[in-house]
Amino acid sequence: MKKNVWRTLALLFLSALCVTGCDWFTAVDDGKIPQGVIFYTGCPVAFYFIDEDGNDLVDARQESSYPLVFRFIADEDDRVQALMPVQTISQTEHGVTTDFYVYNAGSNWLWEDAEENLHAFQSYMWGKTQNTESTMLIYANKNAAPDSLQVQYKYRTSKDDPSLEGSWGVDITSLRYQGVEVFIGNEKRKVFIEKPSLGGKTVVHVGSI
Repeated sequence: MKKNVWRTLALLFLSALCVTGCDWFTAVDDGKIPQGVIFYTGCPVAFYFIDEDGNDLVDARQESSYPLVFRFIADEDDRVQALMPVQTISQTEHGVTTDFYVYNAGSNWLWEDAEENLHAFQSYMWGKTQNTESTMLIYANKNAAPDSLQVQYKYRTSKDDPSLEGSWGVDITSLRYQGVEVFIGNEKRKVFIEKPSLGGKTVVHVGSI
């Protein structure tokens, strides 16, 4: 199933390139990092949003429950527009069909993780050269205030990696959800975000519930 997920996400990546016009793959003859270019890269972990009893807070039938990632404060109109439309992409492998729900201009997507019996969520990670850190906002509980996701990057050029052939790229080195590190040391690449039903502090579980 993991191969199935990443093959589908590769297709989504190409689709998002067309939507956003991102140019971080443009060749750079001198192998240097350009200045002031907004880029995005893949998410190295999957997020699961649950209540205090471990129940899934995402319902594929209710788009209002879909998590959303923005680079800016998003009002209600922004969040509604981000869900118009939601594209469903089905992928079948070894007789198992997985539906991926793609939205927010192709930058957010979710699917049902049969192993966890929960919906998994991912988003492209955004940044701007030559910064080494950016902060994104995750709206994960309808009209609730957003959570923060701090991302740290390391840049690569053809001088570091000859396979880049004069272009450049980035590697994610750290992810902090509400201040909690969720990437370094997370071998399972899973993050469970607990949202108490009666409000209160968000609890971040790294790797497992």
